[in-house]
Order: sequence, then structure tokens, then C-alpha cells
Amino acid sequence: AEKFENAVRALQEAQKEKVAAIEGANEQAREINREAKELDESRAKKQMRLQLMTESSKITDQSCEDTKKKLDKESAVHQELALKRAKIDKELEELNAHNRHAQQEAQRMFVICRLNESTGGNVLATDQRKKCMLLYLKGIRPRRQVPTVLAVSCCRAAYGLQHCGSRRQRSADNGGP
Repeated sequence: AEKFENAVRALQEAQKEKVAAIEGANEQAREINREAKELDESRAKKQMRLQLMTESSKITDQSCEDTKKKLDKESAVHQELALKRAKIDKELEELNAHNRHAQQEAQRMFVICRLNESTGGNVLATDQRKKCMLLYLKGIRPRRQVPTVLAVSCCRAAYGLQHCGSRRQRSADNGGP
């Protein structure tokens, strides 16, 4: 009977060891399952983060393309407006030149009309005065081409001036040397 009890005790101890080993294996399996679950959750979080970054990158790329299109469009508009401005500036220069020419022509015509009025239709005097006034309008003071008295009277007739020309011309007009 002692042998039997020893065998039962040995079996009970072996059973306890086996139960402890099974519990250890179960605990190890639970630990492995928990770690696997944590790895799956971590992988899912990383996958979600990757997906968010991919979508964010797509949105950024689309925004970059939109901005580039807007920049290209604005650049084209800027170039078009710069060309229009250059064209308008050139046209303005041409109009200003035409305006200056027209003003000079009008002034010349005014002078000629005043000369015609002052000469009473004397063609020779009118031609000499026209020469005088054309030279005067160009900034050249007439000297030997036209008599001094005629140059002074030409200036007076055209502009209604009291004094015109050089000091020598004024003194000649006043009867001086």
C-alpha cells in the first residue's frame, strides 16, 4: 500500500508539475497573443498614419499644381499687359510727337498770318519776314540774311513785343548804331 501511495503521490506531483507547465504554457500563449495583438494594433496605426500622409501628400501635390497653374496664368496675363503697355507707350510717344509737330505748325501758321496782316500783302516783305520768323522759331537769330530792322519788326509784328532780338538789333531799331 505504501508503494501504491508513493506511486499516487508521484503521479499527483507529476500532475501538479504538468498542470504548472500547462499553466505556464497557457500564460506564455496569452503573452504571445497579447504581443501579437499589440503588433497588429501598432501595424494598423502605422498603416493609418501612412494612409493619412499619402492623402496629405496628394492634397499638397494638387495644391502645388493649382498654384503653379495660377502662377503661369498670372505670368501670361502680366506679359500680355506689359506688351499692351509698351504698345500704348509707343502710341503715346507717337501722339506726343504728332502733337508737338502740330503745335509748331499752328504756331508757324499763326506767325505767317500775323505777318500777312502786318505787311498788307507785300509779298517781298512777307517772304523776308517768313524767313526771319522761321529762323527765329528754330532758335536761330537772323543776322545777315535779313536786314536788322526787318528782323526786329518781324518779331514785334508776330508777337506784339516791344523788344526782340539782340542788343544790336534793338539799338538799330531805336535809331542807334
